[in-house]
Amino acid sequence: MKKLRKKTRKGEGGFTLVELMLAAGIVLTAIVFAMGSLMSMSNTTKSSADKAASRMNLSSITEEIRDMTLNELVEFQAANQGGLGATESITLSCRLTNGNMVDIPLTEENLTVDDFPNPLETHITVTWTDSNSRVQTQEAVVMVRRP
Repeated sequence: MKKLRKKTRKGEGGFTLVELMLAAGIVLTAIVFAMGSLMSMSNTTKSSADKAASRMNLSSITEEIRDMTLNELVEFQAANQGGLGATESITLSCRLTNGNMVDIPLTEENLTVDDFPNPLETHITVTWTDSNSRVQTQEAVVMVRRP
């Protein structure tokens, strides 16, 4: 049995222009999707780093206020710890015996020691704006025992 073979003339072998354009389009599409994935991974990494920095800030402030007296605590002004950019802000508040929340440092002069329960529920909030201009917040609640 003889195999049939199509005879080609010299110079007719290889790919056509349409086939090459189709292959280039497929490769280009794959590159675009890969670049999108890389950008997404970069944003996720930055976001994770920001959240880790905010947790470190919360931990640092928690350790700082844990052994304070009531007078020291109500006058405490948390300094920005850095690592989250210029938009970082740290706020503290505590829950009074009547259930109301007040900001620390205190601005109300008419509060007495009896207005503060023991242990004192203290809220620490770190707020910042991420690289995508979204406001991010991490919060911790600490029970501070008054001596």
